[in-house]
Amino acid sequence: MQMERVRKCPCLLSHRPQLRWLVAVSGAALAVLLLPLFPIAAQEDAPTYESLMEQAQACKAKGDFQGMADAIGQALELGEGTEYAWRSLAWSLARSGHFERSFDIARGNVEHFGDTAWPLAQLADSALYVHDSDVTYEALSKAEQLE
Repeated sequence: MQMERVRKCPCLLSHRPQLRWLVAVSGAALAVLLLPLFPIAAQEDAPTYESLMEQAQACKAKGDFQGMADAIGQALELGEGTEYAWRSLAWSLARSGHFERSFDIARGNVEHFGDTAWPLAQLADSALYVHDSDVTYEALSKAEQLE
């Protein structure tokens, strides 16, 4: 009986399960260690306050006031926001048919940022949509006294 010569397999891992396991565990450990050095792409693509406000401006340019309101709302969830952001939210909500919400936000904007011309003008605008002539008159009177 003649013994056949056994050829060794050229691949290193295919017939050595312990070595395969060791390489897999080592690779996973290395990935976990390197993860903080390389941020996940999804985190880099997460919208920022600035990118959402730019999106709102693009929606405004297209006449998509509901899209503008949605983008500003998402931006404001990321931070407190500026007077301009809150005023723009009230403006876009009024133009997309959400009159009561626009009025509430415009009133809150004046309360938070004070009686200055722009917030008062937006309050008057939003008050017109809900047919509140008293608030409209009061806001416009205060804005006129600022001059």
